Amino acid sequence: MTDTATAGRERAPAGLFGRIGAQNISLLIALVVLLAIFGVLRPDVFFTPRNLINIGLAVTILGILAMAQTVVIVSGGLDISVGSIVGLSTMVLAVAAQETGSIPAGILAGLLAGLLAGAVNGLIIVYGPVNAVIATLGTMSAFRGLAYLMNNGNSIPITGDSLRALGIGTLSGLPFAIWLLIAAMAAFIVFTRETVVGRNIYALGGNPTVARLAGIPIRRYQISIYAMSGFAAAVAGLV
Repeated sequence: MTDTATAGRERAPAGLFGRIGAQNISLLIALVVLLAIFGVLRPDVFFTPRNLINIGLAVTILGILAMAQTVVIVSGGLDISVGSIVGLSTMVLAVAAQETGSIPAGILAGLLAGLLAGAVNGLIIVYGPVNAVIATLGTMSAFRGLAYLMNNGNSIPITGDSLRALGIGTLSGLPFAIWLLIAAMAAFIVFTRETVVGRNIYALGGNPTVARLAGIPIRRYQISIYAMSGFAAAVAGLV
């Protein structure tokens, strides 16, 4: 028993290192070095609260998209059309808000548009069946063209306190957009690590054949994952 306990203690650091990953640790070290360099070069600007908030706002959209794409990639897929879904969902939001005179209705329409666009990707990939790269490369152009045709390529000005608050409003000194990113990060961690669905997604990406034999509904999962990716793109577009 003593030998087992000792071996367990000896394996613990290696297990922790393995969970974090050597590549991730090297990226974190590189990030710390970069921050140190910028901080030394411009200590009067870089680490000021205003600059840090600006950096947080700059990475909000990419952060939300990156988390959704991580789930897609972990499942063994790829979504190239996510940028076009951002544009399509924002155009749907603007048109719906203009036609109905209601910002909440426009927001709902934009989110639904992203969800449906992602589901279309999933249906093409699963029931086509078409390779994910080819399918989303095609829908990237299709969604972009649809967004263009909705108003002949012209921008649509919309005003609303709720949208303005989401973009520039603050809560406890931090913009709402950054709080949204923090909430998305927390949900992402819990979803991927603590839920059965999250573990099934890892299994799906690791070995689809074993996942199918284990009773995981692969097609349903794949369509749902791409729909989630589209919804996340719509949220990013809303921000």
